[in-house]
Amino acid sequence: MVHSVDDANETCPFGTFTLVEFYVCHLVTHSSHYITNSTGLRLFTQSWTSLPATQISALSPSFMATPASPAARRAHRRPPRQVRSKHCPNKRSAK
Repeated sequence: MVHSVDDANETCPFGTFTLVEFYVCHLVTHSSHYITNSTGLRLFTQSWTSLPATQISALSPSFMATPASPAARRAHRRPPRQVRSKHCPNKRSAK
């Protein structure tokens, strides 16, 4: 999701979006109200609420059984660890 500041320009905090388009794009609803207190002073309040999620992403761990034979275990070993070369700090060589 794009940050709301990226949409703004010099003339409008919502950029080229209308107010409704801006809130739909950022998955929020907006409401505003005036409340009059006991002394007659009108207070302005506003709130934003997240819209319900429309997509669900899941990440599940994978499982690989360990091979039984020693030869199979050697075949599944990790590649050699990479270390920095003495001659060039940007190049790496197998240890």
